This record gives sequence, structure tokens and C-alpha cells, in this order.
Amino acid sequence: MGAATNIAAEAQEARAGISLAQYAAVRAAVAEGFPLADVLAVEGLAPRAFARADLAWKRRLVAEPELLATYERELAHAEDWLDRLVEPLAENAAAWAGFLAAFEAHPAPFELLQENDLGMNDVARLRRRWARRAEEDAKLGELLVELRAKPAELGPLRVGPRVLRPSRGADAGVPAKAPTDEPTATVTSSEPGLGLAEYAALCAELEALPEQRERVLRRHGLTDEETRVALERRWQAVLERDAALAKDFERLQAHHARRLEMLLARARDVANVEGSIAPLSALSAPSALPSGEAVAPDALRGTGPLLAAPRGAVVPFIPAQGEFAVETAEPKSPRGAEPLAGTAPLPDIPQRAALPFPQTSASAPAKPPPPVVAETGPLLDVPRGPALPFRAGASGPTPTAQLQRPRAPWELAETSPVQALPQGAAVPFAATAPASPAGAPASRRPAPQAPAQLGETSLRLEIPRELLRQTARGQDAVTGATSQSSTMAPSPSPSSEGWRERSSVLAEPLEIVLPLAQYAALCAELALFPDAAEKIFQRYGLGSAEKRSAVDTAWKERLHEHPTEYARWQEMYRRCHAHFAKRGTPAG
Repeated sequence: MGAATNIAAEAQEARAGISLAQYAAVRAAVAEGFPLADVLAVEGLAPRAFARADLAWKRRLVAEPELLATYERELAHAEDWLDRLVEPLAENAAAWAGFLAAFEAHPAPFELLQENDLGMNDVARLRRRWARRAEEDAKLGELLVELRAKPAELGPLRVGPRVLRPSRGADAGVPAKAPTDEPTATVTSSEPGLGLAEYAALCAELEALPEQRERVLRRHGLTDEETRVALERRWQAVLERDAALAKDFERLQAHHARRLEMLLARARDVANVEGSIAPLSALSAPSALPSGEAVAPDALRGTGPLLAAPRGAVVPFIPAQGEFAVETAEPKSPRGAEPLAGTAPLPDIPQRAALPFPQTSASAPAKPPPPVVAETGPLLDVPRGPALPFRAGASGPTPTAQLQRPRAPWELAETSPVQALPQGAAVPFAATAPASPAGAPASRRPAPQAPAQLGETSLRLEIPRELLRQTARGQDAVTGATSQSSTMAPSPSPSSEGWRERSSVLAEPLEIVLPLAQYAALCAELALFPDAAEKIFQRYGLGSAEKRSAVDTAWKERLHEHPTEYARWQEMYRRCHAHFAKRGTPAG
């Protein structure tokens, strides 16, 4: 008995100025449905003080089970203090037994309470009231047992309003008043209660979304504008009395305003991306190719997007008309032709010791230059040692001093992706000129040498066979063009000839055949889904290989000449690439 008395006495010790009884009264009022700000105002408590007391009492209740039992008794007293009229359940035993039977048999008992404007706190008060009566009157207890065995139907209920009253443990030095401009502290159940954080979010949303005012009010449980005005009036009265709480409200409102601004900006970005690719869904599916027609692999590679390889030293490839890089927005100026500049990439070969080429004397006959195949061989990055001891001979014009050779065939220049690989110093091959017979023209080139003589300078690399065949077919044309370049007029550029060919293929303007946004989306889909290239081409209306090549070349030349439009293409490509990468499948 003495221990229980000590626990009850210690329970009344204040934590941050709030006793256990007053703390239980605040919790009971909040569970009743009253806003915390109104409850603290009636109890005469500061929000910061209650926050500290709330944390302190929770820690102690968790650590001391005996104190938890005392808190439950204080909470029951506080709930009974906020009792309201519920007829006929409060006085009629038959009605109370019928309500208990209906409540236990209902599939959703909380809906039954909501329909009758009741809460679990009301049910708990009624249970305690009838339990005390049954203990005091044994006959009433027996009557309740009989009524529970044969319950009557639940009739209509009359429920009184909820009334917020100051607790018996409220500070006597602080007047327990209701919010300003209200004669009593009565708050009916129809008036919503919002905490400080939710009220700050409501104000921020109404300011950021004025056109969605009704939707915002419904989301926070406010039925109309009058309810919002009443809520605002109560909160303004509370904030005027507590300056610290007003500062907290300003910080919370600013936080919610920043959050809404970020969400709206993200929504605008998503809408812009969806708007840029929206025309793709309006494209009609083109007719299928004839069953006997097959697309050549070279034509498919001709419309593939340029690869974004790591940026290192640039390999001096011969500039092709219409080519452009993906990484920079400004087009690069074309570079002049350099030796060994072809269409083959520069491989990175492991460094070993210098190749043991045989030493030769200067008196040996001059070795003729290698055949044209050497011009398209890959440029190797071999260990930097002494210069290779090629035989010295009558040096002819250096490769850089020669007239510019004709371009490689257009197919080679268009189907090989430009890759930026590490650049090493050029292999020091000595340029020699063969001895020409008397009377022979000076521009005549020597006949190709036998393959056996290539073995002395070959690094034994595997060269693609189709490249050898293409070079062999174009050898005579290259030789003749070089010898007559000083007397003949320059040949028409590939771009002018390609334009006439594309004009015959494209019957409509380029913006109608494939707009810029669709071209960027096409490149993004091909880069992400190369296995579905044929279906992607068909969906964009590029069924034939000639039309694909013509559209791709036309856009490359146009973007090369218009840097501003090329910058727009890059922005669209990045957005489409991110969109399809997140989606994981092509459009369609």
C-alpha cells in the first residue's frame, strides 16, 4: 500500500513543468478530436514546454511499468472529464445491450461509430459507467446479462457536442481561456483540427496552387471556404500569443513552399520531355517490305548514330563531308589530309621490344614503296626506339607534299563509326621514289610489288578482307587521279552528287519526312536498342535503305552547317536517351 502511494505521489511530479495528470488530460483532449493548439491554449501551456514534457514522460513511461498503470488511471479520469451526452445509451440498459451486440456483430465496427458520430473514447466512457453501476447494484448486473443474451435492435442515437474543458490539473496562475474571439471553448465535431505542420502545408499549397483551391481544401479535410476562415482565425489567435510558435510556423511554411516549387519544376521538365516525343506516337506504321526484299547490312550501318568513345588524342582521319561529333555543340574545322589517314581505327597494342628489322647498307637498291594497301592499314602505336632502319634511297616527294588524293569510296566514309583512340607518333617509314626509265612520264607510279616484299615491314595484323578488295578495285582509279590532278579540273564534291541522289529519293522536304525531334529520338532508340533496329526504322517511315541513308546524310549536313540547330538536336537527344533508358523498351 505504501509503495502504491509513493508511486502515485511521484507521478504528480512535473516533467518540464507539466504533471502526469495534466499530461494525460492533454492526450485525452487530443484523442477526443480537438486540435493540440487549442488544448494547450486552454491548459495554459506553451508548445515548446509541452514538447519537452511529452518526450520526458514517454521515456519514463517506457522505463517504469508501475508508472504506466498510474498513467492509464489518469487518462481514464481525463476522458470521463470530457464526457458528453449520448442518449439513450447512457441511461437505458436495453439500449446499451443492443448497441454492444450491434457493435460486436458489425463487419466494420468503426463505420458504425462514424455513422452515429461516436468514437472509441465514447465507448470506453460508457463501458466504465455501466461497469461501476453493475458493481454497485447486483440486480442491474444480472439484468445486463439477460439483456446481452437477447439483445434488442439498435435504435437512433442522440449525441451531444464535444466540449473542451480545462483539466483539474491546469495551472491556477494561468487563466484557462479559449482562443480569442470565441466566448467558450466549445469545439463541435464538424470543425476540423489541423496541427501546426499541416496548417503550414495548407497555407503553402493554397499560395502555390491558387487555381486548385477547392482540391487543396478537400485534401486537408476542409469542406468549404467558411471552415478554412474559421480555422485561420483560430490559428492566428494562437500565433499572436506565442512568438516562438509563430517563428516555427514561418519556417514550416517556407519548407513546404520550397518542396512544392521543386515538385512543380520536376513536373514541368517531365511535361517538356513528353511533349518533345509526343509526335512519334502519331506516326502511322509504314507498309511492310516485300517478302523477297532484304536489307543489306551496309545500309543499316549507314544510318547508325555516331559512337561516343572516350576523348583522347584525335586520330587524323580525313574529314568527311557532313560528319560531326556528338560530344561538342560547335562543329570542328576539317583537318588536312595526313599520311596513313584512312577509315581504320587506331588499335592499342601492348608495348613490347622494338621489332628486329634486319640492318641493310645504304648501297643496296632502293626499295619501291608499299602498295596502296598500306594507305588503309591501321596506324600502330609501337614502342618508341631508334628509327626503323629502312634502306636509304632517292627520296621523292614526301606524303605530306603530295597533292591530295581522292576520297575513299563514300560507303567506307559513312559506315565506319568515328572513334577517338589514343594517338601516338607516326611510324617513321622512309618515303622513297622508284627509279623510272628514260622517257617515261614523271607522274607515272610504279607497279605494285609482290606480296612477299610486304613481309619485311608488316606487323602481321589481320586486315579485313573486304577492305583489301575495295582497295584493290580502287587502286587504278586512285593512281590515275593522282597523275592527272595538275591538269584536270577538280571533280564535283561528294556532297553535291549526294544531294542530287537524295533529292530523287526524298520527294518531300526534310522537315516533313523526319523532323528534328523525331531524328533525335530515332538516334537515341538505335543507340539503346540496336537489336530492334529494323522495327525502329519501319516505325519512323524509313523502310528502304536508300531513304534511310538519304535522310541521315541530309540531317548531318544540315546540322554541320547550323550550329544552333545542332545544339537543339543534342539537347533533344539527351532527353530522349534518358527517357528510353528509363523505360527499357523502344517506343511503340
